Amino acid sequence: IVDGTKGDVELKRVDIIMSKSRLLATGRVEGTKGIKGKRIIVNVKSSATDLSELLRLVSKAGRPVADGVLTIDAAMDLPQGRQPVLERLSLAGSVRADRLTFTNDAVQDKIDELSRRGRGKPGDETINDVASKMVTTFTLEKGVAVYRNFAFAVRGATIRLDGTHSLKTKAVDLSGAVLLNASISNTQTGFKSWVLKPFDALFRKGGAGSRLAITVQGTQDQPKLEFDFKRTLKGS
Repeated sequence: IVDGTKGDVELKRVDIIMSKSRLLATGRVEGTKGIKGKRIIVNVKSSATDLSELLRLVSKAGRPVADGVLTIDAAMDLPQGRQPVLERLSLAGSVRADRLTFTNDAVQDKIDELSRRGRGKPGDETINDVASKMVTTFTLEKGVAVYRNFAFAVRGATIRLDGTHSLKTKAVDLSGAVLLNASISNTQTGFKSWVLKPFDALFRKGGAGSRLAITVQGTQDQPKLEFDFKRTLKGS
C-alpha cells in the first residue's frame, strides 16, 4: 500500500519465492518529519529456506560453503542517517539450520571426527558426511552481533556457546562447552584411552558423558578454540 502524499509504503505481505526457498516479509518504508530519507522496518519469516541458495545471493564466491534448510524469524530496522549502514542497522531474531553439511572437505572432516568421538567410536571411519543442526537467537547493533543459546549439534555431541562477533573488526569472543555422549576415555584410542580412564568421573557433568568448557576467540577467519580446564572442573 503506497501513500502517495508522503511516499511511504506499507508491505502487507511479500512472498519471496526462489528455486527452493519460501520466505514471507511484512513491514513498512516510512519517512520521519524533519529527517531526510526513509526508515525501513521489515520482519521476515521462513520455515523452508535453502542455505546454499541464500549464500549464492550474498556471496560471489563459487560453491557455497554449506548446504542445509533454514528456519528464520527475524526483524530488521534501518533508520535514516548519514552513518554507514552497519552503524544504523539493527537486527534481532532466531535462526535454525537442519541437515547442515559443509562443502569444504576439511571442515566436514572435523564435524565427522566430532561425531565419532562424541559417540565413543573415534576410529570408526564409516561415520562420515554427518549432518549437523544449528540454532541460535541473535541481535545486531552497531555492527556487533550478540549470540545467545547458540547450539551446534551432531549425533553424539553438542557445542553450546554465548558471546559476540564484530562484523566490522571480524573479532569473535565466545565461551561455552562441548557436551559428549561418550566418557572422556572413550573419545580416544589405545594408550590415550587407558590413561584417561581414571578421569572419566571428573569430566562427567551436567548429564553428559563428558563436558569440556571452551572459549573461541580471535577472528572469524582465524578463530582460536581453547580448552578451559578451570571452568571444566567447576562445571561452569
